Amino acid sequence: MKYAGHVVAIVVDPWFGDRVADLLERMPVWMADTEVNQAAAGRARTARVQSQTVNHTAIGALTTFTIDTDSTPESWCLGILDIVAGHHDRYSHSPGYSGLEIYGAEPSPTLLAALAEYRLTNIATFPSGFRASTSDGQPAGSPNDS
Repeated sequence: MKYAGHVVAIVVDPWFGDRVADLLERMPVWMADTEVNQAAAGRARTARVQSQTVNHTAIGALTTFTIDTDSTPESWCLGILDIVAGHHDRYSHSPGYSGLEIYGAEPSPTLLAALAEYRLTNIATFPSGFRASTSDGQPAGSPNDS
């Protein structure tokens, strides 16, 4: 999938693993820190020779985030949404993000409601997740908006 604008991936599939390499070619990625994903993140960082000082909003940037293994991928996504939105908004990146690709979660009513708070109301599903984007292509909302 190729889209215009700044798109960010949120991976909450605990077994996503090495598929992350393909995403990193297109966008920055935030990935749930499971055993499988952490090992793949290490391989991807080595392959890309990514240092700790790489701009976290650039294509190819990979950030892992801690999850509660007793919870669900949907709750992991809900829990990281504000942080991702704040790191990729128009205050941190030009242009600000206008879409999220979410891997490992369904577009549930709860998740759709949370995404709508950021103007991410255009939903397109694909086999391993879905894409949420703004309907006008303009940057999405931010927790930094007043």
